[in-house]
Amino acid sequence: MDKGYNKFGFLSILTIYIALKPLYLWSSGSLQICDLFLLSGFVYVIISKGGKIRLNHFSCGLMELFLVLVLYQAIINGIWSHILDVNISKATLYYTYNMFSVFLTLLILQDCSHQKVSAYVLVGCFISLLITNFGIFLGLGGVRKIGFFNNPNQLGYHALIILSMFSYYYKSAKPFLKVSIAIMSLWALLASGSKAAFFGAGILIFLHLLFEKDRKGKTNNKLLVQIALLILIILLLYILFFSNSSLIQSNQILSFVRHRMLSVAEENDSALGTSRGYNRIWELGTNFLWGMGEGDYFRFATMNGLEAHSSYVTQIVSYGLLGMIGYTLLIWKFISYRPCIRNNLIILSGIIAYGVTHNGLRYTLLWILLTIMFSQRWINEKQDDKAIANTAIL
Repeated sequence: MDKGYNKFGFLSILTIYIALKPLYLWSSGSLQICDLFLLSGFVYVIISKGGKIRLNHFSCGLMELFLVLVLYQAIINGIWSHILDVNISKATLYYTYNMFSVFLTLLILQDCSHQKVSAYVLVGCFISLLITNFGIFLGLGGVRKIGFFNNPNQLGYHALIILSMFSYYYKSAKPFLKVSIAIMSLWALLASGSKAAFFGAGILIFLHLLFEKDRKGKTNNKLLVQIALLILIILLLYILFFSNSSLIQSNQILSFVRHRMLSVAEENDSALGTSRGYNRIWELGTNFLWGMGEGDYFRFATMNGLEAHSSYVTQIVSYGLLGMIGYTLLIWKFISYRPCIRNNLIILSGIIAYGVTHNGLRYTLLWILLTIMFSQRWINEKQDDKAIANTAIL
């Protein structure tokens, strides 16, 4: 099969998966239509490659570490399932699926250029936000909209991830995509009423404007534009939260967001210890090193019967210090390509903040974003090799 056609087909898998992500047809935790498509895409990749599935030398160590961590999680959940006589091994399937998604994304990206990947991902983000905002337009949900998701926090987190992807490829986006993606993602964030997603987006945008760099690593020389945008954002935030604007007061979504954000300190769910599950860490005892498995939350006095609302608490409680260190090392491996470390941390800043009060590690789009960041290693190597070759010709 023609290699160029393969690239088109392979990258289309990413585009369609991102586009379909907002369509939740079944309960949370189940395979959705985008996941069924991704599995079909994997079959397509295998057939197109004639069954020869090979990763480049950059990716092998990454996948080996990911596999070790998933096996560790399977062992911990299996042991506790035996002890409790309750099956809590289903949680392992989420991480197994995300490992599979990383593997497939690596196969897709390893032969493609930055320019092609950015074009396909941005189109996927645009279509995804169109679908998301159509669901909001239909009024699905209560005061806090849900779009086609199952709850408003899923809507807010999705919008934050799409905004992060867009920020990563901001330089590659055409003006129309820059404006439309920015507006649609921010509106979805507001419609969700998610405090964590809103704060996360604020951190991302602020850091992106302050420390934005061009592709050569030089500081962006459009300082006046950056200052103007920061002033504009501050002005818009003032209007949203403190002005007497009739537009804000008469709009259900905007007025709700104002009330929710200004009363954040008074709401019960803002308490990290009792309402987000951080006190559960003190219940681990000697299990702090290896964790107590992910599930059967009736074992805990803190948030009895409920999952902790934090990525970090979930990892420590479920898989202990060992699991937390393991996943920290894994994520660091994704983002630690030296020329891109600062930019990668900025792009992930909103998601990192979101994880303080919500569990976002299972969301597959996060792992696809991390894989895109990881691919910068061989993209830069190819560019360097090309530059050397051109120099030799000259």
